[in-house]
Amino acid sequence: MDWKSEKTSLLTFLAIFLIVTILPRSEQSAALALAQYYAHNQVFLCLVPAFFIAGAVALIGKTLPPMTYLGAKTDKPLAYAIAALSGLSLAVGSYGVLPIFAGVYQMGAGIGPATTLLYAGAAINIVTIVLTIGVFGLALGTARTVGAILLSLAIGLCMQLLFKKHEQTLPNMELPKEKQTRSLCQNSLYLASMLGILLSANGPQSALTKTLTIGFALLLAVILVRWLHVSKKKLLLTALAISVTTLLFPPPAAFTVGIIGLIASLATTSGEASLWLYSSWNLAKQTLPLFFVGILFSGALFGHAGHEGLIPGTWIATCLGDNSLLSNFLAALVGGAIYLPTLSEVPVCQGLMNSSMAPGPALALLLTGPTLSLPSILAVYSIMGAQKTITFTGLVIISATFAGVLFGM
Repeated sequence: MDWKSEKTSLLTFLAIFLIVTILPRSEQSAALALAQYYAHNQVFLCLVPAFFIAGAVALIGKTLPPMTYLGAKTDKPLAYAIAALSGLSLAVGSYGVLPIFAGVYQMGAGIGPATTLLYAGAAINIVTIVLTIGVFGLALGTARTVGAILLSLAIGLCMQLLFKKHEQTLPNMELPKEKQTRSLCQNSLYLASMLGILLSANGPQSALTKTLTIGFALLLAVILVRWLHVSKKKLLLTALAISVTTLLFPPPAAFTVGIIGLIASLATTSGEASLWLYSSWNLAKQTLPLFFVGILFSGALFGHAGHEGLIPGTWIATCLGDNSLLSNFLAALVGGAIYLPTLSEVPVCQGLMNSSMAPGPALALLLTGPTLSLPSILAVYSIMGAQKTITFTGLVIISATFAGVLFGM
């Protein structure tokens, strides 16, 4: 990876982050107030670790492509399971999943697993899951994660039942022959070490959580040395810098130093370590600009704590302020109509909730926003025709509506 060619993008991100972080609060607009909230609370402790996890999952997924398991004649439980969890390895938005969906659909994938992939590929994303939990808490974050998995399966099964004739003439897709460099257990341990750091560092700070963070960090360090061949000297220097920072500054500073040390270690190591960093950076580079625009857009329209937006909160309270069937349907419909880039549905939803949107409609919007939009619906129409597209769109909106109603109850 040539970091010289990426220098402009990286410096631009850092400059914007620093400017937003140090702006005096008294001079902020509602849009900048929301942007500063994310800069202080979500970027280094939440988003950056999530991008590293997503980058690692994407690399692991490339050695065992899930798309080849979606054939019409392959084992159905396996096909649906792979499709429903595809978002974890694909880590793409609604537009990113469209060419993948088009490819597997035209290669002969079953209509059920293919549409499960179409929904789950954008809805179940490690970064968005982590961000949702960080901003809204465990209840809504878990509801979104579980709801997206269940909805993807339900939508795929309904599409298979309704269009059963579609699969009768399809060829079987060949299973992959690639051999993974590590076992499933090793890859699970690799991902668990990063997930453990993320959860313990973002939990209530106590002696236990600090001990857990150190333990998972040591496990990751061993994995980096043994499997990714990162130099011990680089990791020891990083550990020393973290120790000094811990003594002199609050805990977030030490976590930030650890992230910078990890980036430096991976950037100066060849092979899989460098590929992991590139994969993570590529995901961040694709999503963060639109995410920042979404934050400013949401803050300006809906406001942030103590700042009124352009749209009065009373309007939101009237349309989406309860957990009724109509409020959830309107939220699902709005989420399915407007284009919300990956991650930007979170600040948009946060702005609406600050303006009195109820929890049920919030979930309904989170379940449709990343997966549907008028442009993506037109693209799906060009792939599988009007009847299947209308059915798929209707199933997404209706199922998200009822999910919101249940969550609101």
